[in-house]
Amino acid sequence: PNGSGKSTFLRVLAQQHCPKRGKIHFSSTALIGILPQDAIFSNEELTLLEYLQRKFSLPEYQIRSELHQMALIEDCFINQQIA
Repeated sequence: PNGSGKSTFLRVLAQQHCPKRGKIHFSSTALIGILPQDAIFSNEELTLLEYLQRKFSLPEYQIRSELHQMALIEDCFINQQIA
């Protein structure tokens, strides 16, 4: 529900806010990222696959492998424009 602290919790995990109490410990191999709800992309006509290929200079098979691990391999996701 609204106001329950979901966004604040994610910001704490992304180390954008400090927790009021306690500590958060991450694995040494953990990678934390956050995409704001109001993100602005320089070219919103790109598909997710095209964007990731340009951003990370990886071959399509490697991007598909990474997306598969996040359950985003469906063509409806990777061939959709990012706008």
